[in-house]
Amino acid sequence: MTTSKDSIFFLQNYCRFEQSNYVWILTGIVRNKDNNSNHEHDKWMRRLIIRSPEDILSCYNDIKAMGNAKGVTYRMYVSLNARDVTKAFFDFQHTLITHSCEIARGDAQIQDHIKRLDSVWKTVLLQTHNRATKRFLLDVDSKSEELLTNLQEYLDKITKLHVVRETVSGYHIVFDACDTRGLMDKFKDYPIDLQRDSLLFVETWEGEK
Repeated sequence: MTTSKDSIFFLQNYCRFEQSNYVWILTGIVRNKDNNSNHEHDKWMRRLIIRSPEDILSCYNDIKAMGNAKGVTYRMYVSLNARDVTKAFFDFQHTLITHSCEIARGDAQIQDHIKRLDSVWKTVLLQTHNRATKRFLLDVDSKSEELLTNLQEYLDKITKLHVVRETVSGYHIVFDACDTRGLMDKFKDYPIDLQRDSLLFVETWEGEK
């Protein structure tokens, strides 16, 4: 069972800040598959920006505190890749210009959009073209240790492995971007899914209050 200490240690090692333009996105969500489909928290999601190593603990604790409704199962993920704030900034400028035009036209909905600019900024950061690193994720929907070993051995020969993280139903394997055609052909009959920019599993927890 993953503990808070394990998750924090994992985030501190995974979220690196080699460049000043790097940030990471920590996300807490409720999945229908983990809860009653009619539950009022079905659409719950919170995203926090990790701007420096010093932010990791506070962001982790804040997500856990926000997701604390009794009887609800939550999941936490971190962005697979660091996000490039410089690239994202220019994208965000386009959004602001668009909103300026909408204000000038008297668009009735613009005030609601402006109120959610913090959410828009996070969405812009998560666009694939605004990633700062190039890591792929292999989502393995199996607990087979033999399959996991075979995948790791294959990947070790063609790229750099960053982490293997156990998930609810299997594993997330993170590695540097590479030609994956041979990999996907060799393991085409196994429950694996390749994701080029996604979310990496951190932990799941139950709300208490």
